[in-house]
Amino acid sequence: MNRRFALVLPILFLAANAFAAYDPQPLKGIEIGFSVQPGAGGILTYRYSLKNPSLNQESIRSIDIVLGESSAEFSTLNTQLAQCPGQILQTSINSLQSRPGTPVGSTAPNGWDCGYGKLSNFTSVSYGWAAEDNPYLIAPGKTLSGFSLVSNGLPTIRDVQVRPWIDLDLLPDEYTENVPKTIELNAKVIWMGKAVGPQMPPKLFLPLDFLAHIVSLKDQAITLGWLNDKSVEKKMDQLFETARRNLDPCDVDDLKKAIGDLLKLADEKGGKKGMSVEAKALIYYNGKYFLDQVSRVTKDKKCKKGHHEHGGGHEHHDEGHHHGRSDDHKTPK
Repeated sequence: MNRRFALVLPILFLAANAFAAYDPQPLKGIEIGFSVQPGAGGILTYRYSLKNPSLNQESIRSIDIVLGESSAEFSTLNTQLAQCPGQILQTSINSLQSRPGTPVGSTAPNGWDCGYGKLSNFTSVSYGWAAEDNPYLIAPGKTLSGFSLVSNGLPTIRDVQVRPWIDLDLLPDEYTENVPKTIELNAKVIWMGKAVGPQMPPKLFLPLDFLAHIVSLKDQAITLGWLNDKSVEKKMDQLFETARRNLDPCDVDDLKKAIGDLLKLADEKGGKKGMSVEAKALIYYNGKYFLDQVSRVTKDKKCKKGHHEHGGGHEHHDEGHHHGRSDDHKTPK
């Protein structure tokens, strides 16, 4: 036998085995870096980075953040919010027409497209980024920044989906023209996690309801491990209770002091051990909005001496956030 031909046979055999053995595995251990920066006119910029740990075998090709539904007035793109150069406009318009969502602007890393979309298993619209080609994928062991959302929305907790690149040409023959099996594989390999993203404030501000919303965000932050400092938790609970007891729109000095102390606590502890910047963003910016709206409600109320009205609502108008620090943090998911 020709020696060169004899050497080629094992190589061909190994290549065939490698081809048949291609079996994409689920992404694991994805890390989402997060920071938030306030701007003029109530705008907040939510910045993200994405780390693909070296333990994964596949590169990352896309990330999507699920956004809550919004009222019909936000059903089309807000042209005042700039989008990334690679925005897929028609897909965004179609997605918003069927599922109105929080209006956002965006930036994207070089080589990545962006836009609104629709994810399976979610009724709300999403916003996502996808690599344009293989050179821009996030390989295992690499981190990519430059993703951002710009919005008047306040911080809330959002579902996040990260999808790997799957080379369909390398899949076994059983996947050929087998759409259901391919869809099942795609669903198996995605990574789901949580991140902070924007949510439009309620059109009608009800102090008791919004205070309960902030408490709920605090509780969820504890569950997610973003807030695990027991002394901070205890102090926050005390301040929330003080605020509840003083929801009188005609006499809000104690209420304002309690929420003011809450903001100071979040500002002081956020980004340090026991309280992530995600937890700080949830508490601080929603607390700041609450304080601004309570002040406006008090100013609008015609309170007579000795007469107090409880509850009440207030029509929402965009409110500015005034806090000059940007907080950066990477949270293992």
